[in-house]
Amino acid sequence: MLVGFIVNPVAGLGGPPGLRGSDGDKAAAALASGSLPTAGRRAEAALRSVMSSYAEEGIEPPEMITCGGEMGENALRRCAYGRFRVVYSPDAQSRPEDTTKAAYAMKVEGASIIIFAGGDGTARDIAAGTGEEMPVLGVPAGVKMYTGAFLYRPAELGDAMLELEGGIVGRKTDLLDFANAGTMLESGVAVYGSISVPALASVQPGKSEEKLPGDEVEGIAAYIVEHLLPDDYYIMGTGSTVKGVLRALGHSTHPMGVDLLKGSVLVAEDAGERELSEQLKGVPPERIHLVVTPLGGNGFILGRGNQQISAPLIERIPRRNIMIVSTSGKLRSAGTLHVDTGSNSADRSLRGVAEVLTGYAYWKVCEVS
Repeated sequence: MLVGFIVNPVAGLGGPPGLRGSDGDKAAAALASGSLPTAGRRAEAALRSVMSSYAEEGIEPPEMITCGGEMGENALRRCAYGRFRVVYSPDAQSRPEDTTKAAYAMKVEGASIIIFAGGDGTARDIAAGTGEEMPVLGVPAGVKMYTGAFLYRPAELGDAMLELEGGIVGRKTDLLDFANAGTMLESGVAVYGSISVPALASVQPGKSEEKLPGDEVEGIAAYIVEHLLPDDYYIMGTGSTVKGVLRALGHSTHPMGVDLLKGSVLVAEDAGERELSEQLKGVPPERIHLVVTPLGGNGFILGRGNQQISAPLIERIPRRNIMIVSTSGKLRSAGTLHVDTGSNSADRSLRGVAEVLTGYAYWKVCEVS
C-alpha cells in the first residue's frame, strides 16, 4: 500500500478566533489575532499512532509519499517515520493550489489512498486534484469537519491503516463546507460534489440536515431561560438548538457563532477565544456555564466548528455547569456523543455518562466518548 500524506499547515487556524474556516485571507487574520498552528501537531499524533499500531503487529508501516516542508515532510521527520519520499515541493508559503497539485502528483505516483490533515476546505482542494474516485481519509485538523471523511480523532489513524491493509473498499460521501456557493442546504452548509472514503467504523458520519421539532426546541429554551441566574455567565455554543435559547431571549445571532450571556443579557456576540477569555477574566468558575448541542449526524459537542471554546476554558468550568441540549431525534441519530478538543485532559474530563436536556425539564442519559 502506497500512502499519500498531506498536511495543510494553516488548517484550524480560523477556529479559535471564530472565523468559520482558515481559507484565503482568514489564515492571515487568524495569525494576526494570535491563533497558533495546530495541524502539524495533530498530524504527528496521527503518525505516531501508525508507528505504534504497526509495531504492535510486528510489521513495517507502509511507504508514504508526501510534500516538502510543513505540508508533510517535517511531520514525518519529527516522528522519525521510516519510508517516505517527497513528490511535491510547495513554495515557502503554501497555498490551496499546492494541495491540489500535490494530490494530483500522488495520484500519478500510484498512491492507494491519500491521508490528509486538515478540514473541509482541504478535502475540497484534494478532490480538485484527484477527482471523486481516489480514496481519501482525513485526520481532523480543521475548523468544521462537516464532511464524512474524517476520523473521530487523530490517534485512530494507526488502527484504520492496519484495517486498510486488507484492501480499501470506498464509499461515496458528500463533500460539505460552509460557504456561499455550491448546492446550499438549509443549515447554510454547501455541497461540493462527492469524494470516496474508506468504509471504516472509525470515520465520522457527515453533518446531516434535521428539521428541528419546534415544541422540543421551545421547551429546551423555556427551561434554560427560567433557570438563568442574573449574575452568572453563559457561553452559548454553535447550532440551531442553542440559538433557539437566544431567540427566546430576543437575541438573533450567527448559527456558527459562540455568544456570551450574563444572565439574559447578551454581552458578547460571535466571540472568539480571546474575547471569551477577556470577558471571563476574574469570574469565579462556579459562575461560568457552558451550553452546547451535538452536531447533527456525528454527535460532536466540542471540537467541530466551536474551537472558540478552548480546552483551558473548558477545564475551568465545573462539569455540573456544562449543559448539553438536543432534540430527541438528533440525539437518537447520533447515539454516542463525542469530544475532540485537542487536549487529552479536557477530553477526559468530559467523557462518561451525561444528562442531555431534550425538552422542558426532560432529560435523557447519553454516553460521551
